[in-house]
Amino acid sequence: MYVIIDTEGENRVQGYSMLKTSTSNPRFDIVETVKETLSGVFQDAADSGHSLAGADAMIEEAVEEPLPFCDYLVLEDDEISFDESYERSDTV
Repeated sequence: MYVIIDTEGENRVQGYSMLKTSTSNPRFDIVETVKETLSGVFQDAADSGHSLAGADAMIEEAVEEPLPFCDYLVLEDDEISFDESYERSDTV
C-alpha cells in the first residue's frame, strides 16, 4: 500500500492507494507502507493517551482500521507519525 503525502505545509497524509502509484506533481510524495505500520502508529498514540480530536470515533477504531483516519498522520524524518495537535474539521 502507498500513502500520499502533501508536502506543502505539515507533510500530512492526504490519501492512500492499494496499487503502486506515482506522481509528477512536486507537491506530493508517495510513501510505501503496510496497514500494520499505520495501526502501530495509532496504537502508540492510544497508549500515550491521545484521541482522534474532531472525529466521531475512538482511537481504538483507528488501530483496527487505520485508513479512514489517515489524515491524523504526518511524515516526520521519513517516518509516519501521529499528529497529536491535529483536529479533524467538517471539510475532511
